[in-house]
This record gives sequence, structure tokens and C-alpha cells, in this order.
Amino acid sequence: MHQKKHSKNKSNNRHQNNKVRITGGQLRGRILTFATLDGLRPSGDRSRETLFNWLMPHIAERRVLDAFAGSGILGFEALSRGARKVIFLDQSQKVTTQINQYCQLFNQQAQSQIIQTDTLTWLENCSKSFDLIFLDPPFAADSCQQLLNIIQNQKLLNKNGLIYLEQDKSALPLSESNNWHILKQKEMGQVRLTLISFDLN
Repeated sequence: MHQKKHSKNKSNNRHQNNKVRITGGQLRGRILTFATLDGLRPSGDRSRETLFNWLMPHIAERRVLDAFAGSGILGFEALSRGARKVIFLDQSQKVTTQINQYCQLFNQQAQSQIIQTDTLTWLENCSKSFDLIFLDPPFAADSCQQLLNIIQNQKLLNKNGLIYLEQDKSALPLSESNNWHILKQKEMGQVRLTLISFDLN
């Protein structure tokens, strides 16, 4: 009996911790609750503060793609700071339903589009282009190079556009190519943050 009660309390504590806070902009301080799903690991407060300090001049009125949206926190941080449009992608119906609810709660429906889909498939068939792309794929997938190749081949990034990538710091670091360059990179805890630009022909 005691063991059962202990297990239940651990579960409750895990759910109570499934919250993340918007750190800047007009929605600063608003809280998002996210689902307990394997691989869902929202960017931490310190990571996002670093990222959005990097991006300060590159968000207002920009078109943003939040691929592998998860909690949706990166997309909502961008909306909070004045992004013109954010498309959220995630394969989980639970996730997309929750993001849609927060878009309504925060009055961001007009600036948002939420799509339940396999992100790789969507990107491979996408004809849109963006000023800023957030890539925070499941660490176990190790799909970063594949994602960058798709973005390049499909011409998904506008001129002067940027890509933000999160990886486990144990993953092999990306090497610069003739087509894309690392502008900023930092390791925080177990995470490597990378800001990337492309040379567009």
C-alpha cells in the first residue's frame, strides 16, 4: 500500500512539473502546461533567454516555423515578441490540441497555424518559406543533418533567414559547409544551442 502511494505521488509531481514560462514580450510570465510524452523536452528558461538575445533584431514581423513544436514554447516566445506568423508542427494530436487551446487563450489565432503531421514529411513537401526556423527534434532521432539538407533543397529559408537548432551536447557537432554557417553556438547543461545562416543562390 505504501509503495503504491509513493508511486502515485511521483506521478503527480511529474505532472506538476510539466510547466514552462514565456520569458519575454507581451506574453511574458504566461505559463504553458505540456503533455507527458516520450521525448518531449521543452527548451529551458536559460536556453531560451540566450536564444532570444541572439534573435532580438530578427523576430518582429517575421514568418516563423516551430518544427517539432512539443510544448510550443519557442513559437509562443516568438509570437510574444511580435512575429507576424508562426506555424507549429507536431505529430501528436494531444500536443497540437493543447497548442491550439493556448493560441485561443492568448488571442494568437490570427498569427498562428497548428498542423498535426510528421515533420520530415511536411518539410519535404513544403512550398512555403520562412525567416526563422526552430529545429528541436527528439535527441534520439539524430536527424539534424537530414533536416538541414531538406531545408536547403526545398528552399524553405528566406534571404537573411536563420535556423535555430538544439542538440544533445554528446551528439557530433555540425560542420560548416559551403552553403551554411554557424553564427552562434553555446552549450548549456546537456544541450548544445546553434544558430545557423544559409548562403542562398
